[in-house]
Amino acid sequence: MTVGSLFGGVGRARLLWLSLATLAVAAGTAATVGALGQEASGRDPEPYLIWGILGLAGGYASLSAGGRAVAAAPGKIRLLRGWREHPRSVHVLVVLTALGTAASIAAMVLGLNHAFGGIRASTLSAAVYYPTMALAGWAHALAASALKTRARQEEPAPDPVG
Repeated sequence: MTVGSLFGGVGRARLLWLSLATLAVAAGTAATVGALGQEASGRDPEPYLIWGILGLAGGYASLSAGGRAVAAAPGKIRLLRGWREHPRSVHVLVVLTALGTAASIAAMVLGLNHAFGGIRASTLSAAVYYPTMALAGWAHALAASALKTRARQEEPAPDPVG
C-alpha cells in the first residue's frame, strides 16, 4: 500500500479540507514563531498572537476532518493493537504526533518554571502544538483510508457464473 493509494482513498473534498487546514496551521505557527521573536526582543507580541489563532483553527479543522474519516471507515481503527496492519506513513505520523505532544507539554512545564527567559510558556507550547494537531488529523485520515483500501481488497470477487 503506497502513500499515493492512501491519498486516493481519502477523497477529494476531505483532502482539500485537510490541505487548507494544514496551510492555516502553517500560517498560525509562523505567526506564533514571530510572536516568540517579538517576546524575546522585549516587544509586544500581541499582533502576531492574534494571527496565531489561524493555527488553532486549522489544527481543529484537520482533527475534525480526520475524525470524520475515522467515523466513515468500514470498521474500527485500532491504532496500537493493529499497529502492524497500518502502513508506514501512518506509523511515522503517529510517532511524530506523540513526539510533538510530548514537546508541547515539556515546553509548557519548562516555560512555567521561567526556563526560557521572557517568553510565555503558552506561546512556545502553541508553536509546537498546532503542527501536532495537523499531524494527528492526517494520521487519522490515512489510517481510515488504509482500512477502506484493505476492506476493498478483502471483498470476494463477484461470481462470474450465474
